[in-house]
Amino acid sequence: METSLDEEVPSYYASGLNVVVSPWDITLRFSIREGDTPKDIRPVANVILSPQHAWILARLLRKQIDAYEQQVGKINLPPRLLNDLGVED
Repeated sequence: METSLDEEVPSYYASGLNVVVSPWDITLRFSIREGDTPKDIRPVANVILSPQHAWILARLLRKQIDAYEQQVGKINLPPRLLNDLGVED
């Protein structure tokens, strides 16, 4: 009997992400906010990557986001959010 990977692998929605870096791996901690207090943040999944995989993932995401913006338009984010996260537009 053949099955699709999509049937076997759960999908999750996440509205939050923390990134934890060590010399050996990078952990992406996905969460969802279910209210207005820090207690209302529920962990959804942890994805642990080698630094090499994280490097490739970052570039692949950038490539896909660039293509998305070419088709749909620029993704606008508040400058304060970008500044708080320490990232540039």
